[in-house]
Amino acid sequence: MPQSSPGRGFIVLYALAYAGLYASFIPFVSVLLPLKVTAVADPEHRVALLSAAALGGAAVASVANLVFGALSDRTYRRLGTRRPWILAGLGLLILAYGLFHWSGDGASMLAAVALLQIAINMMFAPVGAIMADEVPDAQKGLVAGLMGAAHPFPRSSRSA
Repeated sequence: MPQSSPGRGFIVLYALAYAGLYASFIPFVSVLLPLKVTAVADPEHRVALLSAAALGGAAVASVANLVFGALSDRTYRRLGTRRPWILAGLGLLILAYGLFHWSGDGASMLAAVALLQIAINMMFAPVGAIMADEVPDAQKGLVAGLMGAAHPFPRSSRSA
């Protein structure tokens, strides 16, 4: 059975959701994490802490993306939607940003970074899979282009 074409509203909201995910992630990595490291670590340990946060965060993100991709696949097969994972990830992201803000030492900051990566990938995995679920082949190029356009927007807002 051929897929019906999603409306413009769906495509716009989907592109905005994807851009929102990048807007929640890129400023964290490029601005907030270095600022927090500067606030919680003495000068001689800052590079090591930032490296640990970046490497540990990347490792957690890699595993979380695979786990939540598989879990959202199961949810999609059972319920026909991936929204529960996206909503749970959003709630967890709000909590994780709060914990990151209030972390006062390296260990609590690293735990908050791990939680942030879990939350972000709890949303990224299902949002990325929606393309295959709901966008017909004839519109995948347009939607992929809109998703790709989302990548530079958060970074372009930084001043030189």
